[in-house]
Amino acid sequence: MKTIISLVEANIMQQPFLTKMLVDDLVNLSSLARKLKPNIDSELHKDVQIGSIVMALKRLIPLLQGQVMIQSNKLSNINGDLTVRLNLCIHTFENSKTIILAHRVLLNKLSGAKNMFYTVSRGIFETSIVISAKYDFVLEKVFKDEVPLIKVNNLSCITIKFAEEYANTPGVYYLIFSKLAWIGISVQEIFSTSFEISIFLEDKDTGSAFTCIKNLFVQEK
Repeated sequence: MKTIISLVEANIMQQPFLTKMLVDDLVNLSSLARKLKPNIDSELHKDVQIGSIVMALKRLIPLLQGQVMIQSNKLSNINGDLTVRLNLCIHTFENSKTIILAHRVLLNKLSGAKNMFYTVSRGIFETSIVISAKYDFVLEKVFKDEVPLIKVNNLSCITIKFAEEYANTPGVYYLIFSKLAWIGISVQEIFSTSFEISIFLEDKDTGSAFTCIKNLFVQEK
């Protein structure tokens, strides 16, 4: 059965930043209630009073604070090893019948390369390759017959390696990306394995992003 508080909660939970602001008591509840009212009126098929929505918000906030506290306790013991790589570029190609062969040729050509960064993410329709800018010309030569979709230069990568026991901890990625979004950093690409996540950023954002993630692991303990 739909109730005012269940609808208020559903609307709030769809907006993570708003949830954070409610927990930190940074939101005017009356203004928020007026914003939520049209949706709640529509769902309940009646005119809901602003005061009723405000009361629902006041009842919801302690629940949200409790959830945040529990999640923070789970995440507070997580350690991560941070590694930064500079001077990277990303190529994205349309998937084709020959693209796997091109990968093999490229890997053979780069087999003796030192201090090279190279990683691949294959989707259903396209494949992205991140490579050290130093070896970019090799990739372009090998993939000259593939269909290019986009190329981004001047990138850096922050790789976070988690201990195995934290791999399935809910909220780890959200914690990282919400912090980056909060300080206005745009993520260009994300590659991940079971215990690592690599975040690709514009060079200009690398210092701020590194500090943000480092403080996340140090200050929230």
